[in-house]
Parts: sequence; structure tokens; C-alpha cells
Amino acid sequence: ADPPGGRAPLSDPLLSSVAESLLDRLDDVTRSFPRALFVGAPAAYCVARLRGRGGVELGASAALTDGDSDAFRYAARLAGGPGAGADGFAVLSGGEEALADRTLLPDASHDLVVACMGLHWANDLVAAVAHCRRILRPDGLFLAALLGGETLCELRAACALAEMEREGG
Repeated sequence: ADPPGGRAPLSDPLLSSVAESLLDRLDDVTRSFPRALFVGAPAAYCVARLRGRGGVELGASAALTDGDSDAFRYAARLAGGPGAGADGFAVLSGGEEALADRTLLPDASHDLVVACMGLHWANDLVAAVAHCRRILRPDGLFLAALLGGETLCELRAACALAEMEREGG
């Protein structure tokens, strides 16, 4: 079932592509990740594509978002499927403040932290990455994708080129 509001959930092509690229990295890892943390609302795109990939177990995993928690719940249902143990998947709210909260996210509490296109919104990027590191177990994996540098110029040029090709301009 779709989330409330009747909108097409998780249908952004850019976020879908970035999520696929991040999850491709998991295909190269042979270990399992019993406790994963997905940071930022766009990470729901990763959760939705997890079925049968990367050894991530959603039952004890969580998402941290200051955005759409319904998208994460929907994504967990997609990834887990019936009877796959996704019922224990927790959606936490609070954004950057919650990431820094040691009672909510204790030190060395997660095997995997995935930040898909959300960290570039952080007011203090260095602190946000440091908190992700603090949350990881010593042999944990941190996967992240974020916008930076000249990304917007390149994206604007690509969109303009696509529009010219499409409209013959």
C-alpha cells in the first residue's frame, strides 16, 4: 500500500540513481549488517531497494529523518516484504540534533550508516560526519553521497541540454 496522500512515493529519478549507486557498493561486501542507520529523508530510496542485497537486516535497523517518515515506513515494507522482519524498523525524527544525541544513538551501536543525498543539508557537515563515525562499530561501514562543489552547475547544464534535445531548441 502507498503512503497517505496518494502521491507516487519514491519516484525521483536522481535520488533513485544515487541510491542504486550506493547500494552497488554493498554488493561487494561479504559481511552482514544487523543494525543499519539510514540518515536523511532521501535515504528512504536506499531502504526501498534493499531486498536481497548487501546483507542488511531491517528488523533492528533505523532511519533518522527530519522529513517524511511515511516514505521510510513505505520503503521498509517494500524492502522487507511479507514476513521479512522489517516490523522492528524504527523511524526516528530530529535531524542533526538527534544524530548528536548519545542516548538515542549510542557510540558504536550500528554496523552500517547510509547517508544518501542528505548530509549536504547539515549546518555543520564535519560534525555530522563525526557523529556518523561515532555511531559506527569499529569495523562498520559508512556509505554517503552528497552534493558538493560544482554539482549544481553541472546539473543545471545537463538539464538544459536535455530540454534542448527534447524540445528541439
